[in-house]
Amino acid sequence: MVIQYWPDANAVNSCIKNEAETADDAVLLAAHRPMRIVRRAEGSATTERVTEQDILDAFTTDNVPGGYVLMPITGVSGAGKSHVIRWLDAQLQRSEKHDRYHIIRIPKSASLRTVVELILEPLKDNPKYAKPWQNLTRAVAEVNIATAVVTFRAHLENALKARGEELRTNFTQGSNSIQDRQLIGFAGDLPKLFSDAALEEHFNPVLARVVARALNGRNGEVETTDTLSRFQLDDLRLPDTVDINRAAQRVRDFYLRNISHFDPDRLEPALKLLNDAVDPAISNVFQLEQSTGGVTLQEIILSVREILFSEGKDLVLLVEDFAALAGLQDVLLKVSIQEGEYEGKKVRATMRTALALTDGYLSFRDTILTRARQEWIVDGKFQSDDQVKAAVIELVGGYLNAARWGAEELNRLFRQRGAEKSLTDWLPVWRDEGASEKGSETIAAFGETEGGIPLFPFNRSVIEAFSLRILAQSDKLEFNPRRVINQIIREILLMRPAFEAREFPPEFQGHKPNASLAAWLKQQHLPENKARRMASLLTLWGGNPPDTAGIGDIPIAVFSAFDLPSPKDLGVSAPRSDRTKPEPFAQIASTARPVLRTETPVTPKTESTRIAEVRAKLEEWATGTELRQDISNELRKNLMSLCLDAIDLPELRLRQSSTVFQAITSHQAIGIPQSRGNGNAKYPIADDASDPDGSLREGLLAVFRYAENGRNWNYPEADEDYIRSAALVDHLVSQIKSDLLKSATKQLYLTCNALIVQSRVVGLEPPIRISKPEDLLYALLEMRKLRESQSFDVRWDKLQGAMSGMINGKSARLRLQEALLERCAAYQGTGQKPFLVDIVRLLDANVETSVAPEMVDQLGVDIKPLLRLLIETELNNSLTSALTKLREFKENVAVEFGEDFDKAAFVSDMTHICATVVEAGLQVNLPIGLPEYQRRLSEFSKSPVKNLIDSVERVLNAEKDQLPQALNAMGALDLGLIARIKGFIDDTGSFLKAIEIATSREEANRQLIDPQILAREISRHLSELAGAGIEEVEK
Repeated sequence: MVIQYWPDANAVNSCIKNEAETADDAVLLAAHRPMRIVRRAEGSATTERVTEQDILDAFTTDNVPGGYVLMPITGVSGAGKSHVIRWLDAQLQRSEKHDRYHIIRIPKSASLRTVVELILEPLKDNPKYAKPWQNLTRAVAEVNIATAVVTFRAHLENALKARGEELRTNFTQGSNSIQDRQLIGFAGDLPKLFSDAALEEHFNPVLARVVARALNGRNGEVETTDTLSRFQLDDLRLPDTVDINRAAQRVRDFYLRNISHFDPDRLEPALKLLNDAVDPAISNVFQLEQSTGGVTLQEIILSVREILFSEGKDLVLLVEDFAALAGLQDVLLKVSIQEGEYEGKKVRATMRTALALTDGYLSFRDTILTRARQEWIVDGKFQSDDQVKAAVIELVGGYLNAARWGAEELNRLFRQRGAEKSLTDWLPVWRDEGASEKGSETIAAFGETEGGIPLFPFNRSVIEAFSLRILAQSDKLEFNPRRVINQIIREILLMRPAFEAREFPPEFQGHKPNASLAAWLKQQHLPENKARRMASLLTLWGGNPPDTAGIGDIPIAVFSAFDLPSPKDLGVSAPRSDRTKPEPFAQIASTARPVLRTETPVTPKTESTRIAEVRAKLEEWATGTELRQDISNELRKNLMSLCLDAIDLPELRLRQSSTVFQAITSHQAIGIPQSRGNGNAKYPIADDASDPDGSLREGLLAVFRYAENGRNWNYPEADEDYIRSAALVDHLVSQIKSDLLKSATKQLYLTCNALIVQSRVVGLEPPIRISKPEDLLYALLEMRKLRESQSFDVRWDKLQGAMSGMINGKSARLRLQEALLERCAAYQGTGQKPFLVDIVRLLDANVETSVAPEMVDQLGVDIKPLLRLLIETELNNSLTSALTKLREFKENVAVEFGEDFDKAAFVSDMTHICATVVEAGLQVNLPIGLPEYQRRLSEFSKSPVKNLIDSVERVLNAEKDQLPQALNAMGALDLGLIARIKGFIDDTGSFLKAIEIATSREEANRQLIDPQILAREISRHLSELAGAGIEEVEK
């Protein structure tokens, strides 16, 4: 049965640990594969490739003139540094020199007490050191976390203060480093941050974590945020639940100025300063120096070297994580580099120390690398991604083989291995000797490693797919064993119950079938559970073939193993390659690889590099990667182009030149989820990028391919692309058309309102309440000569002038009518004349109110100044100003002419006065001259003065809240006539005043003429005029 090749949970948990280094030697070495290691000399930028044997040789060399070997093993987290330490331990344990070595291996999880006991174990029975040994272990054991936090904070402050003094001394002695100056400030202010009462809620748990890690070690296999032995950047950042404003002002100012808004790179020096203070602070918390009875801890550990020297042994210290040894780092490092000779005589055992140092850990790093002179780097950066994938496949195979044997059997085989066996070739490939032929065929279908280890339930495709997701660093893959163990091997193998329940493989986040497969799957109408499992199989175990034909190349046994219908069951034609039946696995020697013979590679359809790139990016997009902006913008443009082709503007009674069309049909209005450039998007193509059936990717690629082929449907895939893109285009067109009509109606209301107000202001006098189509069309489209603006009132003149004026060389009336018809009429092609007007849409838009300020930008920049005059406040101000002038005119006429004005009598009297002036030869000083006044008098006699006064009365009596009525009445007034009459009244007053002056002058100059007679004649005429309403001129 194939299930025998799938380790159960017990085997997985005992043989495939979250941290490989926590497994015992047999399990560790069973899965061990040669590691990629490079060596770099201290101070050099170049590296050289080395082998594990080189490490062993360098560590065990007899050429140790200084009496110590210090070997730093460095690399990124998860690269396998601790694994190298464990491998080194295993090699030393089986070395011919084993009896010469006293080996102390300090695991990652060790507590401070464990470390002290391991190192001082040789002194345990020595009477000289019995009491210091007991005191040390007791001091560590008696530490209480609650009180230790307070003590740790105080010692941390002391350590920071001491470091600050060093920095200040360097600075005053000539160091002008800006960073040193900043660190002096940090050294003084960080302790205040930790001790502020308002911030204890956040910082006390952080301090407790560091102390607890030293006291208790680590219980679990994996380092978590709760077991970190150092401060992290996030430790310094306050959460939203802590109010910094409650802290002391100095603390608050320090935090806001130096921490809250600083980027991580700028805070790294401060973080290093803080972590450098952890080791001495922890040492003081546990009183490691005070508990040794006057003997320093360093001296005690050096005594271990002296005792071992007397026994002819070397002291070997293997540290799986140097960062976890807070409190002992400085002491251990000093002991490790203490020379073995004194005054030319060897007095201490040779000390060989290997330390695992994670990249980014800075405390003591420079000292370590300087003393070691060489750095050994576990390097996950292979020359190519294919090499990384191959390494991952071998690692998966190694752990699978170990788990199939099981921990107990591994230990048995490890113990009985022959002396000639190395630590890498002692374990044979496990296989099920009782497997049936069919079972062997199934196992063979999943492939094997280079060493012949069956990969079931994995195969190369699924391992490579997971590797691409979890090992990607920038544009390359970086080998990281820990990630492979936890996110590939354990994740899959612990799903064995799902396999047994026929529910494997499940859906894996970040992995989806490509668009072609997703569309094919949808057409199969499989039950939902099977469809999901089939999608995972095709995507991961099947390599996500580019088309449905490629499904036939997946071995049928893979489908049957997962209880899924085979390609043949689903109507997929036979494989394109001439596959022959694989040989049963049970019949193949463990060193041979089962192969599928005479396999012909499939040549994919030829497509341009650009289309292939977009296809690949769309597949990544569907698995959670943001779509690049250049691609998403190009897709938006192409989609909108197709949408515009699909929209029948005459059917919508819209014109392409309208602002409503231009604003709504911008390509930026199309939203593509999970992509850049969605800031102004109104029309999403989908709610998200999940695209379970692939139709979204197929449609987008079709749109792109259409554009790449010159925007025509004349290329091999055109028919399919037209159908694939149609769903997307139809979806968008329905949204765009709806918005176009809504916006057109809204803008049409604005245009209608402007034209109706215009028709009232310029004197067309449309009905007060427009309800009939013919009345509406008259108000909107009537083009008879409009009343020109006449000088009467500044505000009203501006309004009337704009309404009857020009816009960009066209009459304002015509420009507004063009804007109207662009939103409700159908045109033939690019013709300028509409052949149909949507009167229903016009009637719907016929709601005459004032213009809202935010609406004036919707009809085009050229119309904007005119629309601003129609805003309610502007319109009311213009009308109010005009009405004020009318009221003044009416009052002036009443004063000058009286209530019962007789125009004929007035004209007759003034005509006689003019004649008398001429007859008497009076020199009347009149600005306009007597002939001009006589002409104006004649014009006045012909003017409809009575009708004008009645019209003014109607305007003034119009209801203020009845704006249409007031505008109609005001627009119909002959404001020019009002201005002329007002001017004539002023001229008449001036004329009569001038006669009075001239008469007085003549009376003085003409003594021969009887002034009494002349005076009586003029007085008589003036009295008659006074009776007609003109004020009597004083004699």
